[in-house]
Amino acid sequence: MELEERLRRELHGELVGRMGRQVLCDYPHSGATPIDPETRICYEAIRVGDLTVSPPLTPPPDGWVLDAARCPGHAVESLQSPTDGYDEALLSLELTPVAEEGYAVDGPSIELVEYSPADEGQDPPRLPLSVIQTQGHDNDWGIFRLARQLPLREVYQEAGLTWVVNELDRRCESRGAGE
Repeated sequence: MELEERLRRELHGELVGRMGRQVLCDYPHSGATPIDPETRICYEAIRVGDLTVSPPLTPPPDGWVLDAARCPGHAVESLQSPTDGYDEALLSLELTPVAEEGYAVDGPSIELVEYSPADEGQDPPRLPLSVIQTQGHDNDWGIFRLARQLPLREVYQEAGLTWVVNELDRRCESRGAGE
């Protein structure tokens, strides 16, 4: 598996749960939900492919990056809603403790569960120009994750997860969308 080997190389050593913080599920709960770093973790990774719908003003990250950790309650066996313009991979992986920095991905442990190429999937949502202009500043590539979470805002609201909605709104405002 050529792709699996590439993922192992590119994600090996990537830090998660920095500064001793817990590794948390990136999907909505009524509060922060820790993931046991001693077990295999379901993780989504992305590689920015073709962003013709919303071209970046600065170059996107080169290669694969981790996108979302899934707790056992949110673990899946297939990608739920692939996004056009992004290579997406669903992974099972293990972490290694890194003194005071949290945890790092153990590259050799990565198993590719499913892959979606960048030329398949639904269109990414359109973001305000002011939000796009701030991407990449201070190595903040959260714009890609934010773009993939915004379509779920109403679902979070209907589920009563106002803290998730408030956090999405805050992140948009901090990137200038409220101007």
